Amino acid sequence: MGDAAFAYDPVSSHGIISAMESGYYAGHAIADHLNVNPDALNAYDYVISQAFSVYMDMHAAHYAMEGRWRDRTFWARRG
Repeated sequence: MGDAAFAYDPVSSHGIISAMESGYYAGHAIADHLNVNPDALNAYDYVISQAFSVYMDMHAAHYAMEGRWRDRTFWARRG
């Protein structure tokens, strides 16, 4: 939950809000699960997985736009 669900690249400035949102939705999923909603945890897992997938696509696209320092270690690791 929160940052434990997944971590964003700190350069993206996307982590704090996403961690708070993830924690918020996790709390609701747990409450729903405890109130005998059998789909609550699977729904949370799906939402978090989709959010991370979208982020990874966005992350790759943004890093691919930078071509000035491809031979540098930082950028080579993200290429």
